[in-house]
Amino acid sequence: VAALGIGIAAYNATQEETVSEMDTWISKHEEVLSQLDETNEKLQENIETRGEAIEKAEVEAGSIDILADHLLALNEKQNKTNEEKAQMSALVDELNEKLPDLGLVIDEETGYLDMNEQAIRDVIKANKEMIMVKAAQSQLTEIAEDLVEAEMNLKDAEDARQETVEALFAKQSEWNDLYAQSQEEAEKYGQATYETTEKLRELSGEIEQLKTVRDSDNETVEAASQAIEDLNAQYDEYSAYIGEHQAAINESARSFEY
Repeated sequence: VAALGIGIAAYNATQEETVSEMDTWISKHEEVLSQLDETNEKLQENIETRGEAIEKAEVEAGSIDILADHLLALNEKQNKTNEEKAQMSALVDELNEKLPDLGLVIDEETGYLDMNEQAIRDVIKANKEMIMVKAAQSQLTEIAEDLVEAEMNLKDAEDARQETVEALFAKQSEWNDLYAQSQEEAEKYGQATYETTEKLRELSGEIEQLKTVRDSDNETVEAASQAIEDLNAQYDEYSAYIGEHQAAINESARSFEY
């Protein structure tokens, strides 16, 4: 946005601005808007990606239940085949790897698990909840970082719009003064001079250009504001998500005490 500072000074420095000077200013301004719009798009993409990360954690948690169901079904069997014993061993290893707190062991003498089904499911439930809590907590940190960037982006967008508003005001004031001059010339000579008429036409074109730029500024500011609103909504959503799953963890902990 600092690059926009060349604009207003140039407008007031001379009465002989040309269309090329206006085009140069607009080009620099559009470069700044492009960068701001890219940031807005990136922030929105981050919001979507975080949703996918939570979904991935939930899928992982669901896969643990499937593994446990298979393991417990095998555990209930009597006279297991060597293949079934191998399957049980592999499932125990996989579950212990996913959930280090589980600590499942197959009793070598009996061939059964060393924990009953309810105890296994309680530990699994608590660990599943923790997986989802950790996933959401990591996303909260990223959201907070994005909010800082979004706030800065909004300020830059508002600054860019303000420079356009000031440029438009300066051009409109110049047009008003020249129009008054054209009226005086018309009274004195019967019509305004060619030079004045052409300058008014040029200024009118530049004013329309600046109005178009201002409209683009407004869209960028609106997108930046929307990004902040969406990020705050996602932060609140994930905070509630963490609270819900943390409550389940606490409830599981109380059940272990009994």
